[in-house]
Amino acid sequence: MLAGSQHSPSPMPVSLSACGAPSQGTTRSGHRGERHTKYSGTGGMQQKTPEERLEYYTWNNSVQRLCYSIAGSRRAYERLNRSDRLDVRSAAKHLHELGRDIPTAEIAEKTERKGFVYVIGHPAWPEHLKIGRAFDPESRLKGFQTGCPRRAYVLLYARYFDDCYVAERALHYHFDKYRREGEWFYIDEHEAIEAIDRQKEYEQCGPR
Repeated sequence: MLAGSQHSPSPMPVSLSACGAPSQGTTRSGHRGERHTKYSGTGGMQQKTPEERLEYYTWNNSVQRLCYSIAGSRRAYERLNRSDRLDVRSAAKHLHELGRDIPTAEIAEKTERKGFVYVIGHPAWPEHLKIGRAFDPESRLKGFQTGCPRRAYVLLYARYFDDCYVAERALHYHFDKYRREGEWFYIDEHEAIEAIDRQKEYEQCGPR
């Protein structure tokens, strides 16, 4: 499945979950594809407390980074027309909502297929990498930091797939002989990134 021709330039690494029906707590707005959440719009921002403003800006920055990753890069996102940008932002909001915590993500995984395949590593073990899938890779990274006193885990790369389940399964099969345990592999970071990019090309163009 990973066989293919030379891949196109990959999106920027994300330091930083799928389009579908609105998640709980969201409603459709008048714009095509746009959804409202409790953070929709910035009206009345001056009346909000500093904590509320910080919460909003943190949420908005996370959603915006997801937008760039879904589109492929910041430049690719900015080149989209307004309607397409609204669709991408709507998908990013939805993914962020689904990936906000593990229980929500576990429920969503029963029906949602779109999401990201990511690579997470730790500087102490540079060739001991995790290849997994998530609706929101940044949120998944926070879960790893909980068990690390130095919070040193790093999100090395993430790429959006229309079917992240198929992509993850293909990558795990490809690297199976290097598997240490579960989703952890003894592989080089660049190998992992190149394999993800080839899998993305396969999803977009099929085998060649």
